[in-house]
Amino acid sequence: MKAILLLLLPFLRARAVKLAFAFAAVLLVACTSLLYPVLLKWMIDAVSGPRAPVFERPVLLVAALAALFALSSVAGYYAHAATMEAGFLLRNELRARFFERLLARPLTFHRAQQTGELSARAIDDIGRLQPFFAGLLAPALQQMLVVAGCIALMALLHPLMTAAAIGLMLVPIPFLRFSGTRILGFYTDSTALHARASALFEETLVGIREVQSFSREETQASRYRALHRDALRGEMRAAKRQAGAQQGVSFLLGIVLLGVFFVSATRVVFPEWPVSGAVAFYLYAYTLAMASVALGRLYLTWQGLAGALRRTSALFLDASTTAPPASGVHRAPVLGAVAFRGVSFSYVPGIPVLEDFSLSVAAGEWLVVEGASGCGKSTIAALLPRLCDAQGGEILIDGIAIGAWDLAHLRGSIGLVAQEPVLFHGTLRENILFAPGDADPERLEQVLAASCVDQFLDALPGGLDTLVGERGTTLSGGQKSRIAIARALLLDPAILVLDEANAMLDADLEILLWTRLRAERAGKTTIVLGHHVSRIPPPYSHIALHPRARDGAENED
Repeated sequence: MKAILLLLLPFLRARAVKLAFAFAAVLLVACTSLLYPVLLKWMIDAVSGPRAPVFERPVLLVAALAALFALSSVAGYYAHAATMEAGFLLRNELRARFFERLLARPLTFHRAQQTGELSARAIDDIGRLQPFFAGLLAPALQQMLVVAGCIALMALLHPLMTAAAIGLMLVPIPFLRFSGTRILGFYTDSTALHARASALFEETLVGIREVQSFSREETQASRYRALHRDALRGEMRAAKRQAGAQQGVSFLLGIVLLGVFFVSATRVVFPEWPVSGAVAFYLYAYTLAMASVALGRLYLTWQGLAGALRRTSALFLDASTTAPPASGVHRAPVLGAVAFRGVSFSYVPGIPVLEDFSLSVAAGEWLVVEGASGCGKSTIAALLPRLCDAQGGEILIDGIAIGAWDLAHLRGSIGLVAQEPVLFHGTLRENILFAPGDADPERLEQVLAASCVDQFLDALPGGLDTLVGERGTTLSGGQKSRIAIARALLLDPAILVLDEANAMLDADLEILLWTRLRAERAGKTTIVLGHHVSRIPPPYSHIALHPRARDGAENED
């Protein structure tokens, strides 16, 4: 509860004035609803006894009440519209903030998460907060105002009966709180299962080729159904407990109302009580009971909502997952000298990927790091632009620790081509222009030639405007690598890191690629990480890495 309120606080502060007007309108609607028992009392007094003063001029009374009810209707409309808008804005704001935080998380965080589960939190969990204002907060405030008003007016009519009625109405509260705690647990577990199902859904579609080639369609579908079935089991347990709590509270309050009705109708206990007062008191007691039932229902609804948001709020507020990499302030032009000094890093504690590792390359030179799978090549590529931070040693660029560089400036000076490059759904042109570099036609032609994209571009039906499937599934591995190289070259980085960029190329094409990259990258630092590097033309510095024995380590090249 506290964590979720901390999430809401910035939003509430930013829209405090508009929400205050909305809740003032809710107050007016609540107060108006308390008039009916008073009007009935006055009418009974006017009919059965001396004419009540307010009925001396009934036309004025009716006109005033009509105006008040009209104002209440307008206020109710405004309150509903304003709180609905606040809910939509809150949903969008939290989703945007959640997305921004995920984008800032280090690579080590994302390696431990399932994309589908994070997506489910953004869409489903946060989406459940949309009715917070219109469906929870405003009705809860209205019902609390009605409860307070009923108690005050009942006390004016008969203080002793009011105390007795309220005492009896408080009996169900412990039962309601106990049920709410259980409901929260059931919904929390069910939400987690739905998120896992979403993760399975996304992973299966991304890997649809593997799923179909191994004939695992039925297996994956069964796993998906099983997760939703288990989630349904928890949801039904929560729903049954919620229904039981609501009906139990309604029954207890009904018994209290019967007691109030008996005392009011027979006047055995209080024979001096006027009929009009007894009738008005019963109506206020009934209104109080219904408002209490509504508050109980809202409380149980909130428990289900809190269960969906508990895990999401942890990602917002837990320092271990929300703290982005610290950014320095150094923004001088990067020359390209790189040095690793005694660097250590592990994805899993106690299982090092790099340990006391060192390398150096002067500005403008080529460095080739050769090694088999598992020796840490991709980790070197991730550490340099601070996609991960080293746990020991230091990494320097131009003699300055990378932590002292402005993070955006640092990453903008390093072009990284990953071992398994990701292309986004869109055209080839959109994927290449994803980098914030020089996009004029002449420069684009140079980049396409230097990356050997021109070798297959004419064979595509739309050229650069050919639509690429999600994650580049319509292209071969070699084509994706060359597009990723073009994207990095367009950045014109001071340092270019190529991680297995030649892995999917035949011999002739690889030689052509290295020849063109040599010309394109003349005088600029280039670090090549690969299994086989024999076709790279000299001169270059060379480092050979050897795999470490790391049982259970990440599959890391």
